[in-house]
Amino acid sequence: MITIAIPANENLGLASTVCPHFGRAPYFTLVEVEDGKAVGVKVVDNQAREGFHHEDLGELFRRHQVKLLLAGGIGGGAVEAMRAIGIEVIAGVQGTIADVVRSYLQGKLAANEEAIEWNKGHHSR
Repeated sequence: MITIAIPANENLGLASTVCPHFGRAPYFTLVEVEDGKAVGVKVVDNQAREGFHHEDLGELFRRHQVKLLLAGGIGGGAVEAMRAIGIEVIAGVQGTIADVVRSYLQGKLAANEEAIEWNKGHHSR
């Protein structure tokens, strides 16, 4: 079983829409997948939203055993932080959480490097 994290605009589970900016998402929908099917859904508040720190989200994801992050837009620093703790990142997704998870399970999602903001704005070092 793997757990997938998706930044969400609402607390509506699979009916939520993907938030276009990873760090500013009000919620994360966590989807447990086993044998190619979603078997569990949990929504958690993004408590790091106001004072965004990659480490805080990394700790949240570690606690929930997240192995994959499906995101809309995301900064390069966040991508590096997630990869450093063993979380695969696929950026550039959009739509509802249900649609995104379905596309992933059907092998239809590909990484979109253009959705990653490398060294721009507040993500620069």
